[in-house]
Amino acid sequence: MIYDYLFYKSYQLATKSKNWKDTPVFFATIVMAWCLILNFASILFLIEALTKNKMAFGPYISKMNNIKYIFGIVLITAIWMYYSHKNRWKKIITRYQEREGETANIHPAIVVIVACGLSFILGALSAMYKNGDGIFG
Repeated sequence: MIYDYLFYKSYQLATKSKNWKDTPVFFATIVMAWCLILNFASILFLIEALTKNKMAFGPYISKMNNIKYIFGIVLITAIWMYYSHKNRWKKIITRYQEREGETANIHPAIVVIVACGLSFILGALSAMYKNGDGIFG
């Protein structure tokens, strides 16, 4: 549900922008991939920290780092296929457009920046917790 709303606001931002007006679904897919990667990394850091390194994901992450471009392309393609399947993206857009009049209209850039910023901050905090740095040191 949260990711659907982020997809909708990313789509809105792309249509309002002059740069992504012809491919708003692709822009929304890139934003979704960025947030998913950061959230996935946060979860892995927290699991590794809470299990006291009994479940070390470091070797797997370094292997993914060697093929990061391929991994990114595969992730973006998977997200794009998820939203393209049976025109799921159109259903999400129409559902949130119907609700738009009921709630306060928040500018899409604010939602996208806050979502990406929170994902980054959570990733940084979980990495600090895992390593015992910063406020967790």
